[in-house]
This record gives sequence, C-alpha cells and structure tokens, in this order.
Amino acid sequence: MKWIASLFRGRGLYWALSLCIVIAAACSFFAVKNIVEQNKPQTEQGGEAIWELPEAPVEQDVKDVPLKATPAPTATPRPSASAKPSPSPASSSGSQEQPAPTAAPEEPAAAPAPSFVWPVDGQTGQEYSGDELVYNETLKDWRTHNGLDIFCEAESPVKSAVAGRVTAVYEDGMWGQIVEIDDGAVTWRYCGLASGSVLVKAGDEVLAGQAIATLDQAPAESGLESHLHLETLRGGNYEDPRQYLSEG
Repeated sequence: MKWIASLFRGRGLYWALSLCIVIAAACSFFAVKNIVEQNKPQTEQGGEAIWELPEAPVEQDVKDVPLKATPAPTATPRPSASAKPSPSPASSSGSQEQPAPTAAPEEPAAAPAPSFVWPVDGQTGQEYSGDELVYNETLKDWRTHNGLDIFCEAESPVKSAVAGRVTAVYEDGMWGQIVEIDDGAVTWRYCGLASGSVLVKAGDEVLAGQAIATLDQAPAESGLESHLHLETLRGGNYEDPRQYLSEG
C-alpha cells in the first residue's frame, strides 16, 4: 500500500485530471444518447414512422399568403417585311436606266356626223295628225295631215335630214316637186321643192345635212305661208317625222 500512496503522491494530480476527463466524457455520452432517444420518431404497428407535428399554430395560413401576380404574356409584333425591289440589270451594273420614249399625242378624232338634222331653218307649223282629220285651208276640206310643216323663207336651201340613198325624184300635182331618201329603215319625203333646183337624182348617196334643193311651195298647201312639207314612212306607213328629228 505504500507504493500506491507514493504513486499518488508523485502523480496524484495527473490521475485526478484524467479521472475528471473520463467522467465528463461519460456524462456527455449519456446526455447525447438521451437527446437522440427523445427525438426518435414513434413507430406504429407495421414499422412505419410517425412524426409528431408541433402543436403551436402557424403564423400565416396558406390561404392568407398573397400570390404573386404573374403578368400576362404580351405578343411581340412581327416586323413587317418591306418588299425590296430587285435591282434591274442596268442598276446593278451601275448604268442609269433610260426613260421610255413618250408616245406622240394622237390627233383628236373627227366628230361623228349627226344622225338627224333639221332640213330647213324655221319654226314648225301644222303637226302630223295621224288618223285625225284636220281642216285644209287651201282645199277647203277635212283630211289627215301626213307630215310636218316647217315654216321658212321662200327659196331657202333644203338639206337631207339623214344620210341615205335617193330612191325617187318626181313631180306631184298635189305636193309639187318631191325627193325621197331612204336611210335603210325610214323613207324621208321632201315636198314642195322648186322643180329646177333639185341637186340629186335617184341612186345618189347623200350625207346628213347635204343640200338637195331649194324651197318653193306645195300646191295642196299654197294657202299657207312658205314652208317645207316633210313626211316619213316605214314599211309604206306614215309616221310622225318629229320622233326622228332632234331639237338640238
């Protein structure tokens, strides 16, 4: 026992320190083990772990969490493709394109000849009566008036109202010198012409407005002022000349 006492006397301090370290290590080990045991999850039958949630209420519920607004995607407009003109061979080679020569202005076309013209210059008198009987001052009777009377000065030039072909030139006891011109659809009969003044003959082609004779007087209407008696016939039937004449 003496050697033990001498051992502690010489090295007692070191042994005491070592013992304290061992005791502290043992206490730490058991403390850590106890913490691990407390935090170990409980298990149900079947071996599945059950984690216990803390009973303390959460500060903010899921429904109270504000959602971050996500901006709607905006469509990016596509750049419009500008059509670039393809360079002409002349421009690509550096030479300037010569302008196309301008066409010389065309001469204005001649105005077409009028379809109808007034055969004499004057005022209309007795109209076409059709089937209606009118009183004839010269013959002192009632009869139809088959034409249109146009009052004008004696010896006035008489013109063809239409273009056509002269079909007849003759003298009539009632209507004096007569010239008939066919325009292809209607026969125009000019009455009361001066016998020696006729400028056309049967078969001649005439233009609208061409002079055909000078005015005299129709015997059947010699009691009236100087005038041209004009008749129109289609298919041998009398028609009103006014419907073919333009007031212009």
